[in-house]
Amino acid sequence: MPLIRTGDTDAFEVFYDLTSPLAYGLACHLLGAGPAAERALENAYRTAWATARHRAPRPEDAVHWILGLVQDQADAPPARTA
Repeated sequence: MPLIRTGDTDAFEVFYDLTSPLAYGLACHLLGAGPAAERALENAYRTAWATARHRAPRPEDAVHWILGLVQDQADAPPARTA
């Protein structure tokens, strides 16, 4: 997590590779497999990247952090299209 705070894309890729199977499983559990779960996962990792510099957790809390972001995305109302 310290490297992710500095904007290290390689470190974020490792974080994604290690946590995305569990995060996607949670998204599928909450939203069902398919586009809604994929969208929630993508938005959670976008939020993680955008906020990591200021809000990245300690390494031992990283999994809980990303799962919380997935939960937030699953709880968010669906985006409206025009």
